[in-house]
Amino acid sequence: MKHIIIIWIALSLLTVGLVMVMPAVAQTTPATVEPTEGTPGTRFQFAARGFMPDEPIALWLIGPDQQEVEVYADDLGNAANDTSVSWSWTAPSHIQIGSWKMVVHGIMSQVEYVIPFRIRPLREVNQVVPMTPFSSARFDLAIQSQVGDVQERGFGGGAVVPPDRLYAWVRDTATGRTLEVIQVGADRYIQDGSGWQQLDQGVTLPIAALSHQANRLQEYASGILYLGIEPIRGQDTRHYQFWFTAAQAQKLGEHVVPQAGGLPAEAVVKIDLWIGVGDGFVHQQRTEVSTPGSLVDKTPVLPTRSEIVLTFYDFDAAGIVIEAPQAVN
Repeated sequence: MKHIIIIWIALSLLTVGLVMVMPAVAQTTPATVEPTEGTPGTRFQFAARGFMPDEPIALWLIGPDQQEVEVYADDLGNAANDTSVSWSWTAPSHIQIGSWKMVVHGIMSQVEYVIPFRIRPLREVNQVVPMTPFSSARFDLAIQSQVGDVQERGFGGGAVVPPDRLYAWVRDTATGRTLEVIQVGADRYIQDGSGWQQLDQGVTLPIAALSHQANRLQEYASGILYLGIEPIRGQDTRHYQFWFTAAQAQKLGEHVVPQAGGLPAEAVVKIDLWIGVGDGFVHQQRTEVSTPGSLVDKTPVLPTRSEIVLTFYDFDAAGIVIEAPQAVN
């Protein structure tokens, strides 16, 4: 009988031990995010464990279109002694709406977690606030294009005198090559260091100020999102995002969306405008054209994405004059 009692007591203590330990194990989730969904501009806090102490960590995102996106988290370090890592990431204002995944990967251990979260629209609106046309302005520009995993980037600047005068220079970051373009009315010119040449009348430039296209943007957009107040060059602006199908972009025309006539049906076009709170000027505009990957006659077609951002300043400044080049080859 004593042996039975001893065994019963031992089993009871073991059971109590399990009851005391198991809740702690059940509550330990290897990878978490807080909150699990948010609007553009939301700061997400991530945490994961199970890595090697002091192990370097890699991060990347997978978007709703299943394309991978680089992530830079200033507060991410190597794994701690308790095998954990934590970091934060703020969803940018132009992020695509939908389901996203944060991937955290241990470089040495190969431990990897996929953490799902969701971006929802901030607010959908029917129209934007009135815009103030400007007679002239200077701008900085940034261009990025991607085909599959291959990316190209460029930067530059210029000036615009609406509705049909523009000068811009663009430098390819990979080659260092600089290109200049001028538009005066229907005439367009280009030069890459070997002298100016006039383009055919049917060629459109990939750069245009959209502040004079507000009514058309609102008319043809499939949706307009208001993404909140954001500073641009120290000025508070209201950020709006217009969404277009390929067919709607074609109605806007190539002077608004370059190569609109050649877009496949599945292409998506987004145009962002940052409109000044105090002055109504368009302080920044961003045009993005993306196409998903597909199969054509059993041949893979890589996904593509192109983006151009113009940031305007020196509105209505004296001395901005744009003329055709004097010498043309």
